[in-house]
Amino acid sequence: MAKEIRITVDDETYDALQRLAADGHVEPGQYASQRLTADLAHLRFLEGTK
Repeated sequence: MAKEIRITVDDETYDALQRLAADGHVEPGQYASQRLTADLAHLRFLEGTK
């Protein structure tokens, strides 16, 4: 089941998020979700290699 997380970021961070999302032709929220999921998967992988 999907969960929702709400975060607040400063204007500079949001502007960067919008630029990166536009490069991938997705909405900023969707891009942030994809990045968070990928980063957590990478961390789990690294923890498993210890």
